[in-house]
Amino acid sequence: SIAGWWNTRGPSFIMQDDETGEIRYSLCNTNHTPIFPDDRTLTIPFTSNPPKNKTSLSAAGWMEGSTTAASIFYLNEHDDIINAVLQCDWNTGKWQSTGEYVTSGGSPRVSPTTGISAVLLGSSDGYRVLYNDLTGTLQQIGYTSATTWGYYGVVSQDKASSQAIATTFYNLNVSVVRPRDDENLGISQLNSNHSWHISSVPEGLTRTGATNATDATDLTLSSSTPNFTLPSWNGNASALAMSTDRDGTRSIFYIGTDRNLHQISNINGSSTWTLPDAPSDSNAWLEADTAGGEIGIASDFGSSILRLYYFSDGRMIEVNGDNGRWQSATVLAPSNSSQISANSSDSNTAGNSTSTDDGSEDLSSGAKAGISVGVVLGVLAIGGMAFAFWFLRMRQKK
Repeated sequence: SIAGWWNTRGPSFIMQDDETGEIRYSLCNTNHTPIFPDDRTLTIPFTSNPPKNKTSLSAAGWMEGSTTAASIFYLNEHDDIINAVLQCDWNTGKWQSTGEYVTSGGSPRVSPTTGISAVLLGSSDGYRVLYNDLTGTLQQIGYTSATTWGYYGVVSQDKASSQAIATTFYNLNVSVVRPRDDENLGISQLNSNHSWHISSVPEGLTRTGATNATDATDLTLSSSTPNFTLPSWNGNASALAMSTDRDGTRSIFYIGTDRNLHQISNINGSSTWTLPDAPSDSNAWLEADTAGGEIGIASDFGSSILRLYYFSDGRMIEVNGDNGRWQSATVLAPSNSSQISANSSDSNTAGNSTSTDDGSEDLSSGAKAGISVGVVLGVLAIGGMAFAFWFLRMRQKK
């Protein structure tokens, strides 16, 4: 599993070593481009609730004073959803855990193989974490500074053909995607009345007004012919990635049965999905090592930054789709001798968000990050971030 996030200095990611179960990471003191050491012993030192092997991962990150912090989610050996809060040692680039907390207590039991996708909506709206329960129902738990972790209800009762979950949001407009079957994706979108609108892409549902209250037996496919088909899709992808740009255009990414990267998008938040043209640069989307394999994403909707991470030819690569323009993919370097100080000014405009139209009025310049994580995660970092997350930690410790 791979989980990425974006803060004002650039992207970061974590991944699980399938052999050891340890969580490896890109150095936490890098700027604009992740540095991913070859040293497989460089792993997160969990204190009380380590992840189980083959867990899904989701994460968010932000700047905290002169260093960085992150909040990651995973399953422990008891199949609890754990939230670990990490602090960066800027001198070494190593993450340290400041605490690990059970978040799923009192909620419907978590599937042992569930995907996990989390979003951080803001200082008042807090976290939402999506997961599959034992019956395959998509569930939601949440946390705010005014409450503890709690159960937030059903998101979708529609069927799913694999455990993958991806999430994105824009101005509190949250969207969630899962594999539905061997021809379709299932999408849940949060309405203004706090219900979830359920749909299917590219084949639509017979019931156009379906919500999270609609029983699975009533969620059947329409007989209408779709305007496209999902290329190299069999419904068994182990991961999905989802992003939103500054115009509200949502995109879904997956690695197909042909081991190639594929994308579907809608335009300006509409309900119509299409297949965008593939990049003209043949080196932009390199072939993945595994069909239907893992993929991570770090994106910032305020500045339309988009980075994807997966393995190609045995190495972790970064696919850069900033501002809708695909560049040649790059293999991540294992070291960097020219990293700048955490206190220095940011000069790479591609690695910074200056947008103020992201739906949060109290954002500080050091914490305007829209982060897509987990196999996919979207996050808005908030003004007073250091205090906000100190407060969250203190509440979780109680």
